[in-house]
Amino acid sequence: MIAMWILTLVAAGFAAMTALGGVVSAKSAPQEAAVAAIALCIAVIPYVFTRALDGIAATTWRKEMLAAAKRASEAPSIAEKAPPA
Repeated sequence: MIAMWILTLVAAGFAAMTALGGVVSAKSAPQEAAVAAIALCIAVIPYVFTRALDGIAATTWRKEMLAAAKRASEAPSIAEKAPPA
């Protein structure tokens, strides 16, 4: 998951450079708008993808923890296993 966040960070940096370079070199407002839209796509698409994977991982972890808690609550306790004194 860390690799996806690093990819998202790199994409954000690339989007910032694209936006800055595009706005500086644009000759009209429509060109600036197009560059801004492209820069947003470069930044937003990896972020959304990473958040989706993060959500899937969190849901999977939550289900595993709930199943483990259920198994632990159904297991006999140490007091029940101990021989009478």
